[in-house]
Amino acid sequence: MQRYEDNTGIISASHYKKIHASHIIIVGVGGLGGYLAESFARLGVRKITLIDPDTFQIKNLNRQRFAISKAIGENKVDVTKGALLEINPDVFVHALHTTIELCYHDLILNDADLIVDAVDTISTKCYIETLAKSYKVPLLHGGVGGWYGQFAMITQHDGLLNSYYGNAEHGIEIMQKCPTFIPVIISGMMVAEWIHFITSSRSSKFDTVYFYDAKTRSLDAMFNQEQRMVTK
Repeated sequence: MQRYEDNTGIISASHYKKIHASHIIIVGVGGLGGYLAESFARLGVRKITLIDPDTFQIKNLNRQRFAISKAIGENKVDVTKGALLEINPDVFVHALHTTIELCYHDLILNDADLIVDAVDTISTKCYIETLAKSYKVPLLHGGVGGWYGQFAMITQHDGLLNSYYGNAEHGIEIMQKCPTFIPVIISGMMVAEWIHFITSSRSSKFDTVYFYDAKTRSLDAMFNQEQRMVTK
């Protein structure tokens, strides 16, 4: 289709079949989640499930893709669903205004091809990782704060995030907040990592937390289970 033509320069027809057949679950439809949802819709993903219990607030206007003045007070998942269908009416969008902990997991995860961690709370990130392991679904992780962001395509389910975060309760976004540009950068890197996963038969570069520092313009492999802290 003409809609996807400009994506096909780097994605083969066989790989595009995988993209079009995918069901992606996005947990957290805020700074990262909104941009990720938009990208997946523009790629032509078959089904997108959005999970978030929050409504848009004035403070979200600085960085969240579908936060606009008239959407203040509206459910994030409902606003995002409407916007995605405007972008690509061929995508089935399932909007769940609830938490991942309260979802009926069998219903949403049994046919999932990817689950995306786009939440702020570390305990929820680790909960999502446990779910991904239980249902044997690949996990795309992301986090942002201040000048920084990180992402990982998790395929081996060996407790990477639980090991990485340890006993931490909060990330740096508590103090450094989240400026306009960081979610855009990191969400793009996350989508690129998923495309790597779809198109590559090699897994050696996955299951590693990559850390991006916009202040120094650097991207480093930061953590994996075999090497623990590999840089920084």
